[in-house]
Amino acid sequence: MRLVGSHIRNRFPRKRARDFIYFSELMQITQDNSFSKKSKGRKRGEENAGHHYRKGVAGDWRNYFEDRHIDLFKERYNDCLLKLGYEEDEDWH
Repeated sequence: MRLVGSHIRNRFPRKRARDFIYFSELMQITQDNSFSKKSKGRKRGEENAGHHYRKGVAGDWRNYFEDRHIDLFKERYNDCLLKLGYEEDEDWH
């Protein structure tokens, strides 16, 4: 993969001590943060209701968030959800 500017093959831009990340580092970070690794070997969809990494399925939070959780989340993080494109407007639910 070739990126524009001063970035060379197998590097991705980032803002840290360096302004790039090697592809091998990116792959290691991805593997270290996979659902399987974080959930101690479970696959996506295999639920453990008592574990922080419950199921590994996008949107599963809707099964657990109550109105009070949504209100608090909106109060603290709604601007982030909108800026990052996770939600389109402030009235998500």
